[in-house]
Amino acid sequence: VGTYPITAALVDPAGKLSNYSVTTNASTLTVDAAPLTVVAQDASRTYGGSDPAFGGTINGLQNGDVITATYASTDTVSSPVGTYPIIPTLVDGGGKLSNYTVSTTAGTLTINPAVLTGQADAKSRLYGVANPIFTVSYSGFVNGQDASVVSGSLSGSTPATTNSPVGVYPISVGGQSAPNYSLHYVEGALTVGAAQLLVTGDNTNRAYGQANPGLTATISGWVNGEDVSVLGGALVVSSPAVTNSPVGSYPIIPSGLSSTNYALSYSNGTLDR
Repeated sequence: VGTYPITAALVDPAGKLSNYSVTTNASTLTVDAAPLTVVAQDASRTYGGSDPAFGGTINGLQNGDVITATYASTDTVSSPVGTYPIIPTLVDGGGKLSNYTVSTTAGTLTINPAVLTGQADAKSRLYGVANPIFTVSYSGFVNGQDASVVSGSLSGSTPATTNSPVGVYPISVGGQSAPNYSLHYVEGALTVGAAQLLVTGDNTNRAYGQANPGLTATISGWVNGEDVSVLGGALVVSSPAVTNSPVGSYPIIPSGLSSTNYALSYSNGTLDR
């Protein structure tokens, strides 16, 4: 780029130039700068991740000039979610950049939220007992962060109620948020186990030579206002003692019951004679 003289040289094929008094005036050639555009390409990444390789395009290079570009953004690994400029810088390896009028267009780096997974913690309780407090464990933190960046009240729910039968029920959680993260919740499981029901033979006595009295048992551990009507099978209370069994103590043995929602255990009573 610059100005250059335009000079005139007369050509006299007939040999007549000596008949003239010649005045020569030079003119000027102006070489203007060529337009050169460099455009950075847009890019994206997630919060806490590394920047991708930035790139862009250069248009308008002339004469095989070696001019390249580097691209950089103002963000860091810990930069929050948002947009940041990607700025191109021309590298003039051949010292030709002064011959161009440069137009630069920055790109945009978009930092998207990182995915944070909230797994509802597994819980268990017995049949007839109120549900426990539901909790959650988070995974996916970046930049050395932990659950302290999570805010809001955790809400947890399950279709299981106090009188829901023994089984496994889903636990749903939600309601919290964290800056720079997109929260994704995963259901957990509530296991309702059988309540403990104790069947105890009632102590009694009789005299030698007599028949055993009516043997009974007491059942303890009921929940939800239930009674023996919810049990399967039939209560059987027996003893090895017979009419002519000698004086002594004999077990009173309860058995025969079954249940889905109760874990049955039996305790012998005592028949004294």
